[in-house]
Amino acid sequence: MRRNLIRFVLAGLVSAGVSTAAPLARAGAGDDMKQAGDSTKAAAGNAADKAQGAGEATEDTAKKAGSATEDSAKQAGSATEDAAKKAGNTTEEGAKKAGKATKDTAKSGSDKAKDMTK
Repeated sequence: MRRNLIRFVLAGLVSAGVSTAAPLARAGAGDDMKQAGDSTKAAAGNAADKAQGAGEATEDTAKKAGSATEDSAKQAGSATEDAAKKAGNTTEEGAKKAGKATKDTAKSGSDKAKDMTK
């Protein structure tokens, strides 16, 4: 009977130990799962930060490209305006010269006609 008592007591202790250790093991697994969840959150946060950084870089590049295009358009417009002014001035000067030459030719012709009639 003593043997049976010792055997059952030992079996009970082993059983109690296993049943006590199981929740502790589960608690340890819960900590691991919590730690894995925290790692996942951190990785997602890093990915979101990188995506935002990439978006900001793209936005900055687009703004720079737009600004460069705007500057180029302004320069082209200014060059076109300057060329038009020069062409207008050249045309005006040519018209004045042609008008003066016509006037001089007409006066010369008129003077010759007067001389012929004398």
